[in-house]
Amino acid sequence: MSREWDNSKTENGIRRAQNIGMITQMEKFWSSDQKLAEMRGATLEDLEEFIHLFLINLKVVALVQGNLKKEDSKKVMNEVLAILKNPRPLLPSQIPERRVTKLKRGSTYYHVSNIPNQHDQNSTIWNFYSNGVKSIKNSVLIELLASIIETPLYDNLRTKEQLGYIVSSVVQTFGNTNGFAVVIQSHHTELLVINRKIENFFEIFYDILKGMTESDLQVFVQSLKANKEQKFNKLSEELKFNWQEVCSAEFRFDRRKLFVEQLLKTKKEDLVQFYEERILNKEKRRKISYLVYGCQCNLPSVSSVVSSIETEEEVKNSDSFKPAQLEKATLQSGGKITLLTSGQEHLLRRELPYYRLGEKR
Repeated sequence: MSREWDNSKTENGIRRAQNIGMITQMEKFWSSDQKLAEMRGATLEDLEEFIHLFLINLKVVALVQGNLKKEDSKKVMNEVLAILKNPRPLLPSQIPERRVTKLKRGSTYYHVSNIPNQHDQNSTIWNFYSNGVKSIKNSVLIELLASIIETPLYDNLRTKEQLGYIVSSVVQTFGNTNGFAVVIQSHHTELLVINRKIENFFEIFYDILKGMTESDLQVFVQSLKANKEQKFNKLSEELKFNWQEVCSAEFRFDRRKLFVEQLLKTKKEDLVQFYEERILNKEKRRKISYLVYGCQCNLPSVSSVVSSIETEEEVKNSDSFKPAQLEKATLQSGGKITLLTSGQEHLLRRELPYYRLGEKR
């Protein structure tokens, strides 16, 4: 385990951005460095004491997948509990609540850090636009948007602008929330410049989206429908899908069926309105940008971020950017910016409200 956690120092920028996303978005999530630091001080006696205390009171959650009847499933679980010496159930107050941070509307957050790999000069930007608590309708809209935007995004930012050799869009999930993300990795273009180019592209894509016909939209609808109606190839795939429903406390085991039903009802105006509110409208959207700089790059200050947005001036990075607290600024347009770096994630989580796992829209 120590070797696995220590190997995080060699992770690429995309993987690091994903991990930082988990640290900032999830209330209780520990980085590899944090777990490694605790592991180094652990002893066999500590482990034995933990096992004893851990097994006294438990909340057991199980998913039985396959050709087992209800009675047989209960029998299996009773046998498991007997092996565990029938632990007492946790009191409601003892069950830790899992929560996801709720980014403020109209605010943009920038997390800046260097990649720990001292030989990797590539920089990565991961712009995440939060959709909040998942609903079937919004999940349909965000997946449909991701499939439509994929080709023009790559054509504009990779082929024409040549911003980086990795350019992609993804649907990102944190607990029972989801959102849309644009990911670009580059070794030659400053990340704040790429951030500006992404925002400029969104204006271009807005015209593309509005110019689509209903028949154009149906091409993507039918493709996404075919994907969702595919049967699981392995029992393990179905198990993973259902276990995610358990972990998010949503328990929508018929999610794919509901998804297709909602997908077939989706109109172009639904998608345009969704795009306007969640991506374009800076007063309503919730955005966090993870900027993972290469090993030889200095980190930008909050004034550099503001300058790159308002004046499109050449970005000047700071050699001594080591803020003791979150840095904040207000744009002339009225938007607000919060800048943080590694080790300050708890400060951001402290000032934000939360979504509870199990909360539904």
